[in-house]
Formats: sequence, C-alpha cells, structure tokens
Amino acid sequence: MAFRSWGTLDPVRRNVVSLPGRNLWNVGDILIRAVSAVVDWAFVRTGWTLPRVRKVGDVIVARSPVILGALTLGGSARTVMIDLKAHCVRIRDRRLWLIRYGRVLTFPQIAAVEYGYVDLNRAGDFVPFNSRQESDVYEVGLRLVSGESLLLFQFRGEGAWDNSGPLPDWMYPFDQAEAALTIGEQEQMSRLFAEVVSSRLGVPLTEVL
Repeated sequence: MAFRSWGTLDPVRRNVVSLPGRNLWNVGDILIRAVSAVVDWAFVRTGWTLPRVRKVGDVIVARSPVILGALTLGGSARTVMIDLKAHCVRIRDRRLWLIRYGRVLTFPQIAAVEYGYVDLNRAGDFVPFNSRQESDVYEVGLRLVSGESLLLFQFRGEGAWDNSGPLPDWMYPFDQAEAALTIGEQEQMSRLFAEVVSSRLGVPLTEVL
C-alpha cells in the first residue's frame, strides 16, 4: 500500500491456523480460546480497539484507540483535528511521552482521501485443512498535492471467518462461534470515517490496493 510507515500497537494475537482435530478434541485449547474470545468481545463492545471520532463545534476530532494508550502507558497517542472553519487539518503525535510532533495541512494541500485494507492473518492460506478468522486492518490516510501519502489512522480488529480447506463448515463449530463473538466493526467505522473526511475536505475518496 502507499502508506505503511506509521503504525499502531497490535493487541496480543491468537493462533492463526485452526485444525479441525485440535479444535474438536483438545479441551484445554478450547477453554483458553473461550477466555480469549470473551476478552476480545469485551474490547470490541467497548470500542477500545478503534480510533475515537467526535465533532466539537466546527472541528472533527479523531483520537488513537484507548488500547494503544493502555499498552504504551500513555506514551504514544495521535490526535487529528479537521477544522471546518479554518479549513485545515491538524495532526498531533506523542511518542515516548516527551517526543511530540505536529503538522498543519490546509485543505488546498490535500488531493484525496486514501482508503486501504490488508488481512494480517494470511498464513492460513498456505496450510491445507484449516480455517481462519481474518485479522482486518483498514487504513485511512491523505494524499497530498505534492504526491506524499500520509496515514491518519488504522482501524484494526477481528474479521469474518473463512474456511478455505476442503472440509465442510460443520467441522469447525468452535471456530465459527469464536468468530461470531469477536468480529469487530472496523470495516464500518473506517469506511464511515473515510467518507466523512472526504466529504468535509471536498476531495475524492480513492481505494488503495
């Protein structure tokens, strides 16, 4: 993708490959995955894993996910403010508590809003007789008139369940139940954010592969 330099901390991942024999008969693994699924469900329902967006007067304010601040003990954060009255975008970053970075872009400097997707859990595609849950990363950024691509936020979360092997879906009851419980709203929220930014800036929304 066009932008890959700025990232966020990813919560601890679970196993990426699921084999039917293990899922059906390993009771200990089932219990561990059940606890993990409940924790993921709690994070998804509280919205802690996604950027927070709200409107304050004439300013749209987007902040980095709560989980990022928790994992870094407040040492890392990003705030993006789209000022509709001043016609500018303000980006503020904090790294390692003391390192601060700021940037201001006027609307005429922005050519388009970029929207992209990547599935981090692709290892299962190369393993036979498996199923997997997608690990979604939706990225929203800006493409400047100068040609520079600037990432604003990543929307991360568990995606849909996929059975790419030859076995029928009923062989993976626990995988399907876990995916149904932990699937997030990262696709809907990222798309909504990208569309809002595009409309407010008055620039096109382009998808980046």
